[in-house]
Amino acid sequence: MKRYIALLLAIACVLALAGCGPHTETDYPAAIMAEGTIYLKSAAAMPAEIDESAIIGYTNSYTDTYPEKDGETNFSRELNLPYARVEGGIAVLYENEWYLCTPKDEDAGAGGGTISFYAEPTREGTDPVDYHCSSISKKQAEELRKIIDDVDTWVNDALVDRLAYSFDGHIEFAGDKKLYYFSYEYNVIYFSQQFAEIPAEDMQVIKDIATSKGMPVDLHLEQPGSFSYAEVTATFKSGDSGVKSEGFVNTEFAPISRIWDVMTQALNECTIEYDTVNVNYDEAAKVWEVTYSTANTLGNCQSVYMDENGVTLLIVYGE
Repeated sequence: MKRYIALLLAIACVLALAGCGPHTETDYPAAIMAEGTIYLKSAAAMPAEIDESAIIGYTNSYTDTYPEKDGETNFSRELNLPYARVEGGIAVLYENEWYLCTPKDEDAGAGGGTISFYAEPTREGTDPVDYHCSSISKKQAEELRKIIDDVDTWVNDALVDRLAYSFDGHIEFAGDKKLYYFSYEYNVIYFSQQFAEIPAEDMQVIKDIATSKGMPVDLHLEQPGSFSYAEVTATFKSGDSGVKSEGFVNTEFAPISRIWDVMTQALNECTIEYDTVNVNYDEAAKVWEVTYSTANTLGNCQSVYMDENGVTLLIVYGE
């Protein structure tokens, strides 16, 4: 019981955590059509701004059902809202914030909704300092939905005293207006004033999705490994095959110290498919190493080396 007590004070802040934008009040999920495809709007605003060069159109009409033509939405009667092409779908500027919209129809890596990971475990009354919102496939959504459906007992938060605890992110399924919050530390899922503990192996499914998208897990426990940057530069020389020493994305001063900062900064340079991310740090040289790879596969890896100011120094590709 004491454990349950420790879980729930943060429940009151759930609506504040994600900075949710309102959905349509019809029976249809918030949606927009662009380039002949229906995209479902996330309830959580994206933390990043969108470059004007990515804009592909502007909203031009409103409907109470699913949109049927490009530029049509069912969540805002305001016209001329810009929408842009982004990773995982499109983003639309709504109420002065950008929202990720993922394809309604199933395709590679999208269509199931979105999952957001917070930069730091977030307690009651505190908005996430930063978070990463990404699309999930229909298959991933089915796995996550099954975890929720398999819960035997949901506990109403009114039955337990509320004490602060942290959330690590939330899930939003396509076509479902609810946000499902999760806590790695307590293996807890929470939504609509109900919470439940889930098996560790079920929480691992969420952690695996986080890792596949380059996001760290167990932020309160995670520590980097160690390596020698001097050995790296002695082995891999500029001009060698698979060695990149210029033309980087990360060229501006952006101090990094947390695992979250390191991984999100390195992700800017990642150009390969991966499902595993390893982080190491050279204390003497003050250099980070982030390696992307595919588990149980030889080669097809990429290591990004950055200094403590977030500037990329070197990239090495494996074959």
